[in-house]
Amino acid sequence: RQHASANIKIIMATRNFELEDDVRLKNWISGLNNDVKQIELKLFESDQIKPYVSQFEDYDQLSNEQKNILKIPLWLSIYINLANDLGCAPKFTTKLDLIKFFIDDRFKQLTDSHGISTADSENFFNEIVNLMNQANKLSVLSTQLSNGSSEIKNAMISVGLLTEQNREISFRHQAIYDYAIGKKLYWL
Repeated sequence: RQHASANIKIIMATRNFELEDDVRLKNWISGLNNDVKQIELKLFESDQIKPYVSQFEDYDQLSNEQKNILKIPLWLSIYINLANDLGCAPKFTTKLDLIKFFIDDRFKQLTDSHGISTADSENFFNEIVNLMNQANKLSVLSTQLSNGSSEIKNAMISVGLLTEQNREISFRHQAIYDYAIGKKLYWL
């Protein structure tokens, strides 16, 4: 009852298709009436991206498709992370190239910096994907993971593949999970 007059604000980010297609989310927001303020985030403009990309390659030489990909904050972030780690621009033409390159680079870091074999990394990675898929969730409880996996889990957190909050493990970007599921479906 004391909290009924509390000035609490919730900031939530969602993609357009979730806002439009998720019935529960749409109904919840509709039920809030006028207490919702919607802010649409725009894509980056070329002049905002160019200073970051130009540290690694000539921005003007990128294709229109590459420039459009880098206008999206997630993909620009992945590009910059890779470029900083590699010391040069990652070669890509699609988002799929970027996320595959990101995952491969992180597996290499797991081997080089943490001494974890690629096979062990892939097995643990696939275990997480399978658990998420079975539960139809984008996270899993750390207690669901196989015994002895905490070293790999902590290493994957340190290289930026996973995050952990309140014993819930998830991928740093949903694009990592999406890529893994797409790869599994492709090989069926």
